[in-house]
Amino acid sequence: MGLSIGTATGVLDDAANRPARFALLTQKGRPALERGSAVIRDELKKIGLVVDVVPLDANALIQRLLSAKYDAIYFKPGHDRTPIPAVNPDFWFSSGTGHFLESGERRPPPSGSVRSTS
Repeated sequence: MGLSIGTATGVLDDAANRPARFALLTQKGRPALERGSAVIRDELKKIGLVVDVVPLDANALIQRLLSAKYDAIYFKPGHDRTPIPAVNPDFWFSSGTGHFLESGERRPPPSGSVRSTS
C-alpha cells in the first residue's frame, strides 16, 4: 500500500504523500450502525488512518452498494440474514447472487472459497 507516517500530523500518508483516508458508508438512523462506525473511525485513527463516516438513507446506501461505488460499507442487510449458511446460501456463498463481497464482478471466486453444490 505504500503507507508511511506523516512527519507533522501523525497520520499515515499514501504513496503520493496524501493523508491515508477512506469513506465508510453506513445507514443513517440506525443507532447501532452509527455507533459502530464511530468506533471503527476512532480505533483506526489511533493507527493513523483517517475514516470519513458517511451516513446515508437506506435507499442511497443500497444504490451505492449495488453500483459498487464505495470505499467501505458498515451495514447490516435485512433482518432475514441468518448466520447459518445452509439457511440462506444465496447470501453467504460467494457464488450466490446475494453475496456482497464481489458485487458486480463476474469472475471465479478465489481459490479455496466455499461454493454451493446445489
